[in-house]
Amino acid sequence: MKLKTVFLSAVVFLLLSSCFGIFPSSSFSSPFDEWMFADLIYFDRLNLADPAQDLVAIYARHSNEKIQFRLDFLDLPQQPNISIELNVGFRPRSKIKDLKLAKFHIWATNGHEPSIEDQNQQPVHGLNPKIYWKTELDYVVIEINNPSFASTHQVENLSATILDGEGQPAAPPTPQIPIAALSSSYKAPLLLVFYDLMPGFTPAQTLRRWDGAHTGPFGQRHGLRYLLQAVEETGTPVVLLDLKKPNSLAALNYLGQIEKIRQLAEKGLLILPDVGIGDPEFVGQSLRLSRAVSRNFAFPDHPLVFASLSSKSYNINRYKAAFAVLPYSDSLYTWQSIRLIPLPQTFQSPQKNNMEIDQAGLTIAAKQQLVKAAQAGNAQTLVTFGGSLSQSAWGDAQSSQLAFEYIQSHPWIHVLTQQDLLTLPTRQGYIFQDCENLLCTPHDLPLKPYSAAGFIKSSALAYPELKNALRQELESLTEGKMTDQAWQMFLNLTKPTADERLQQLQVNYLGNVGHLIAGIKWLQNPATLHTCAVDLDWDGEMECMLASKQLFTTYEPDGARLLILIARNTQGAQQWIGPASQFSVGLSDSVDWKLESGPASDPNEIPGAFSDLENTHQPFFAEIKENQIIFNAANGSLQKTFSIVSNNLLVEYRSEQARTTRIPLLILPEQRDTPKWKERLDRLVSGENIDDSLLPSIQLVAASNRQDSFHDSYKWMSQPENPSFGYPLGHYLPFPVTLLTIQGPKSFSVKFTFPP
Repeated sequence: MKLKTVFLSAVVFLLLSSCFGIFPSSSFSSPFDEWMFADLIYFDRLNLADPAQDLVAIYARHSNEKIQFRLDFLDLPQQPNISIELNVGFRPRSKIKDLKLAKFHIWATNGHEPSIEDQNQQPVHGLNPKIYWKTELDYVVIEINNPSFASTHQVENLSATILDGEGQPAAPPTPQIPIAALSSSYKAPLLLVFYDLMPGFTPAQTLRRWDGAHTGPFGQRHGLRYLLQAVEETGTPVVLLDLKKPNSLAALNYLGQIEKIRQLAEKGLLILPDVGIGDPEFVGQSLRLSRAVSRNFAFPDHPLVFASLSSKSYNINRYKAAFAVLPYSDSLYTWQSIRLIPLPQTFQSPQKNNMEIDQAGLTIAAKQQLVKAAQAGNAQTLVTFGGSLSQSAWGDAQSSQLAFEYIQSHPWIHVLTQQDLLTLPTRQGYIFQDCENLLCTPHDLPLKPYSAAGFIKSSALAYPELKNALRQELESLTEGKMTDQAWQMFLNLTKPTADERLQQLQVNYLGNVGHLIAGIKWLQNPATLHTCAVDLDWDGEMECMLASKQLFTTYEPDGARLLILIARNTQGAQQWIGPASQFSVGLSDSVDWKLESGPASDPNEIPGAFSDLENTHQPFFAEIKENQIIFNAANGSLQKTFSIVSNNLLVEYRSEQARTTRIPLLILPEQRDTPKWKERLDRLVSGENIDDSLLPSIQLVAASNRQDSFHDSYKWMSQPENPSFGYPLGHYLPFPVTLLTIQGPKSFSVKFTFPP
């Protein structure tokens, strides 16, 4: 709602003279409904200092019952202090011969019905003039509601004068305007494009990004839900650049929103490009994964792409258009054999705020930009609005609705569709200059991972070398669901960023991908293993592996932590244990990061199973036996023994004091990117008996446990976020983690039996 409170004074003069006019349209019940571009007859090119007096456009339409004129202004306050004078020329319908020309004045003032006088200032009755102010959408409608007059007269031309609150002309009168449709080039081509839509790494983050409480820039409810709601209600197409990321689709599936999004996409209201994440050098693998996950949810491959493509990228030609950081955000370019679509200016400079939208909807600056584009009459010049949804008011419950209503209600704004993006004229070819790929991703820094002791091994690989080493290993693996999990972990930990601290955080955890790779290699040739002489993560320190033909495990000696556990059974293979960093890092407040602490950098990290709450990363020495690894703390205070027999894992604690330790169990991570994952969770939460277990059998001796799971808040995910509600602890755990917290005395044991 607009906040100005100026007194309304409106005087409208309507002069009628002889001429021919517009064809009758279908009957309209409301002066505000269904104004079409065909009704538009004039664009004003004057730019006044007062936006409330700045006339933008004039429309005319009539049916056999009514004649209506609409005037768009740049920005009308809630109580406009302007007057309007229309000089309108009419002529009789072609078969009517005896009608005389007449001139009328229609007067309208605040709080009173309009009155009519003829050219001699004598009252005229029966024409039933009305005036309607639509201030929230910046236009006014003037109506003659007389079927006899409307059915016998046609409008031929008109001119308009806007007067200020003192009754003086705010600008010269418009020229005499013929009643003829304008060229379709007098439309502002508007591209609405959004990204950073649904990170969705935890239930809490998912719900906040979907329907967050007090998370918008104005303290309103904010989230993807409100953007989609405005799109659906107004029928306005938008581009959602990164919605088809695997983790985003999985989060939306968890929310139960996939079907709604699919319906909007099928209607052409959501344009969902293929999306690539992670390091630009591996964009091919990223696109392959996102396409595969999209197909799981019945989203087809797309002719548009949002990814860090370069001239070296494989199979660029499968796409017809790509989004890019371009010299200007108002033009399309050609590159290679595809067209390039501009990203918002804020994409590369997030700190830059264009202020396209505020509490009242589109800002005056945004409206001026649209008006200028429409006046230009050039389909090659477009306006790009949008940007990061989380950082803007486009996801605000009130602001987005007002902005979309404005866009939809002004026919001279044309929101670009997918077909438009594939057919609009382009400028000359694009040549890479300062950027190495279409998204101008930041360069890697030669960072190395910190150890738990807070130092960097000279033999540890730097970030670029570590990525290449991991790539070689990943590309050597047999394709399969678990290999895809390893690629997703790698891509999540190599997202380009200009934030050096975030890049260091990613580097500290990137090597963990090596533990998962080792497990996938074991699956290719299951065999017994027992060694602590292998550097699984290229950090310059040795790690341990222990395996039977049914179970595979890896360990970090700092903290004697079990990092990865994979079990084979008659149904295939499943990863049961993994660190939280396999799915996300950096969700905690950056001020709490301790980057020189290596695996303890992120306070939200759960660094594997049997990671103790106290002295989590203390050093241990390992003793190897055939089916057993015994870890002894360097200070002699604790011994952990891990034994594997067939499909059983036994862990025994011997300590000088009681201990509390954590075990992150994974709920079907290999199915998370499919609809089946939610179906099985539905059955779990509803209490149905199912024919397979989502957790292994767990036997505790002399110990107790607490179980917190990401799905503990499942029944509240269909409701808006409530900041006053006490969500369970599992609400803040990463998908798909169930956290067991084990408390035991000086000696206790935990035994896992995995499905055979």
